[in-house]
Amino acid sequence: MRYPNVRIHQVVLPQTLDRLIDESMAMLDLSIQRDEAIQRRYLATGKPVLSLQRPGYQNEPAQVYAYVAALRQRVLELSAK
Repeated sequence: MRYPNVRIHQVVLPQTLDRLIDESMAMLDLSIQRDEAIQRRYLATGKPVLSLQRPGYQNEPAQVYAYVAALRQRVLELSAK
């Protein structure tokens, strides 16, 4: 399934990362291992980190949602701004 507003990057150059952070409205954390440095840079912008609740997941600064529908609603709210 493809969505025009979703980009998945496994390796990102610093200039590309800066552009992605600038252009995005939120960071979606669905990873098993996240890059803490990237998350800190993202949080410094004041934009939210969003995630789905899952077993063993811990990420204190993230807004964690128990259901996909709730996460979807939050994304829709952000995109309406």
